[in-house]
Amino acid sequence: MHLCKPPLIEAELVNRLALRNTEIYREIFMEIKNIKTFGQLKEAGYEYKTIKEELRRNLLKKLMQKEVVFEGIHGYEYTVIPELERAILSKHNINLLGLRGQAKTRLARQMVSLLDEYVPVVEGSEINDDPFKPISRYAKELLHDKGDDTPITWLYREDRFAEKLATPDVTVADIIGDVDPIKAIPNRQKLQEQLPHKKQLRPKLKSPMYTFQI
Repeated sequence: MHLCKPPLIEAELVNRLALRNTEIYREIFMEIKNIKTFGQLKEAGYEYKTIKEELRRNLLKKLMQKEVVFEGIHGYEYTVIPELERAILSKHNINLLGLRGQAKTRLARQMVSLLDEYVPVVEGSEINDDPFKPISRYAKELLHDKGDDTPITWLYREDRFAEKLATPDVTVADIIGDVDPIKAIPNRQKLQEQLPHKKQLRPKLKSPMYTFQI
C-alpha cells in the first residue's frame, strides 16, 4: 500500500515568509565583548525579542539555509518534525506526548539551538533581568539611576534551558521561586518592600525554555 507523505514546509513557503518578515533577517554585527553598557547595546541596534520570536526567527534562518534543524532523529521527517516546525513558526506553546524512548526530550533539548547564542542581561541581577524589560527592583533602580551607563553582561543560550521531572513532590515554588521567610526575618523592611513583586519571581533564567517531564 502506498502511503502519501504529508507536505513539508516547501522552500516557496519559507521564501514568502521571509519576504513578509524581511526585518527579521537583518544581521547585526555586534562584538559582545565590547558591549558592556545599556547605551552601547542600544547603539549596536539590539532589539528586544520574546523567546517565541527568537525561536521563529532562528528557525526561519535554518530553513532558508537548508540546514538540518533536528539532527540524529530519524523516522519523524514527514510527521513530528514538520508539525513541530509549524508550531514554532506560529509561536505556539508545545506539548510533546508519547511513550518512553520516542525522542521527546531529545527534540526539546535540540530546540535550544534555535535560541540566540547570547542575550544581554543586567549585570548583578539575581534573575538575569533583560535591560529592556526589567522585572526585579534591583534592575529597575539600577536602570533608573545609571540609565545608559547600566552595566550589562551576556547569557549563553545553554544557561537558559531547564528540565524538571514532574514528580508528586514538585511545588509551584520549585518552578517560579518564592520568598524564604526564614532568610527574610533579619531584614523585615526589605521583605515588606519586595512582597508586591512576589508573584513575579522566577528562576534565574532570562526568557527561559522549560521542559517538564511527566
